[in-house]
Amino acid sequence: MGSAERKCPKCDFYDVNFGQCRVMPPVVQYSAVPHGEGGGRIQNERGWPNVNPDDWCGQFKTKKA
Repeated sequence: MGSAERKCPKCDFYDVNFGQCRVMPPVVQYSAVPHGEGGGRIQNERGWPNVNPDDWCGQFKTKKA
């Protein structure tokens, strides 16, 4: 199966409602808060990674019918 056929929306682990990969448990994701919104600090949140519809990975599993 080529990478063109292994797109996240075709994977059993893809959450179509939120565009997230659910292959692993939620992780802590860090992001910088812009200076204008409270000032150059690091914000962290727990959650599943958001993925693009054209993404794919090595843990791809064909979606069940």
